[in-house]
Amino acid sequence: MRVGDGRLRVIAGEVVARPEVIDPERFQAECVEAFVASWTARGFASSTIDNDAGVLTRMLDALGRPAWEVTANDVDRVVGALACAGSSVFRTSLCELGLSWSGTCGIPKVGHLR
Repeated sequence: MRVGDGRLRVIAGEVVARPEVIDPERFQAECVEAFVASWTARGFASSTIDNDAGVLTRMLDALGRPAWEVTANDVDRVVGALACAGSSVFRTSLCELGLSWSGTCGIPKVGHLR
């Protein structure tokens, strides 16, 4: 059976019963695996996938809670901790965005380099 413009198709299969209670860590790990699989299917280079999946995993670990429970304050806390620790990853990311870090660990101030 063809759907829409012909690029999609229905694949025969069966419904797999899922347990009623799913471990959040396991579910999140499965989501990361699905993310990696989707990038692989779309043809991204394995080096890109490995790097980005590693960054995602480290960020999720640093946040300390499931991704669906993360708030803006959680992200600010982790990014602020990276900045205060002098993380080269943090500085490189800001430079790639054309930004500079000019704040203190208590009150971050991010501004444009230009």
